[in-house]
Amino acid sequence: MKNLVDKYKDNYVQIYFEDYDSFFVSKIIAEDDECILTQDIDRAGFNDGYQLLNKQLIKSINFNTDYIKYIQCVSDEIAKSGTMTADYLFKNNPLAIDKDNLFSSTLNCLYKEQRLCRLYTDKEKNYIIEGIISEITDKKVIAKYLNEENMIRIEEIVHIDIESNNLRLDYLFDKKYNRRHNL
Repeated sequence: MKNLVDKYKDNYVQIYFEDYDSFFVSKIIAEDDECILTQDIDRAGFNDGYQLLNKQLIKSINFNTDYIKYIQCVSDEIAKSGTMTADYLFKNNPLAIDKDNLFSSTLNCLYKEQRLCRLYTDKEKNYIIEGIISEITDKKVIAKYLNEENMIRIEEIVHIDIESNNLRLDYLFDKKYNRRHNL
């Protein structure tokens, strides 16, 4: 998979993960040899954060489907109203990254800008940490979520969810009640 940004430039795509039937809708905004960076959109047509994905996780990419046409239609109507994000709750600021090394520049951006994220390992290990990155070394990332800190080894990270609306809503709830939710 190469030149995905050029191939799908300015178009929404459906990205399917390996061994999963579900997909997410996004625009591919950057790529390097190992990763893609997407700006996601939810089914209501609102911008829904970013994802950094190892290309090996991708099963297929579809575009010009009926569902994409639906999302584009909803998104166009929202754009006419002047709102492309859930602005009543969140700002959706662009990421300041180096497109030549997406993985490390994305981690550094998340750390410097104190962005909320969820870090995933491969599905065999099925380990997830979430929060705001408080430390990065050559070997590990530590993320703080409320009063707890969790560590993940850098070489195990295959997917990063960045400021999705669900992640931000969960954090708002947990912060307000100073506990992890079990919804």
